[in-house]
Amino acid sequence: MDAGFHTETKVNTPTPETNFGGTIPGDTSITISTPEEAMEMQKNGLKLISNRSWDEYTGKVSGYDYIPGKGEPQGAIWGFAGTDSSNVADYYDPDGTLRNPNEIFALWKTQNINEGDKLAFYCGTGWRATVPWFMTIVAGWKDTYIYDGGWNAWQMDSKFPVQKGAPNNMQKPDSKNDYGAGVKKKGASCKA
Repeated sequence: MDAGFHTETKVNTPTPETNFGGTIPGDTSITISTPEEAMEMQKNGLKLISNRSWDEYTGKVSGYDYIPGKGEPQGAIWGFAGTDSSNVADYYDPDGTLRNPNEIFALWKTQNINEGDKLAFYCGTGWRATVPWFMTIVAGWKDTYIYDGGWNAWQMDSKFPVQKGAPNNMQKPDSKNDYGAGVKKKGASCKA
């Protein structure tokens, strides 16, 4: 059945497109692409902020079946995340909206992550790091970046120093959040 739509009767050979109307990446000043670049910036005070699950951060799991290495770049600070590599639940209210950024910033202070610091957010492959980075941009923070290579790029070469376990035997900080626990309550979300 054709459902009333015109049916093609000839081979439709796609033609490659080379112009997408913009330069990609659009703004290279917000990204750190390589482990070498991240390490060089660390020498000048950059803080690498891990937005991976606690088990990923402490090196219990890599988080991905295609990423064999476990651990974090040396000096990484845990910036909260979620339960595993599929989510960033710590950043969401029970109603599924983003938490109030001030709640997140208060959590970060417990990790010595502060406005005015040079910060590069990363995760395993990139997408989770965009949520906290976006919050800093919305709040007007300066000197915040996405370390686009993330753990995946770092773990590919043994020359890059790796930390395993929580620094100073710290315990997992409480995210003060119950997103995903089935609790429905009015939160102080960006929507409220």
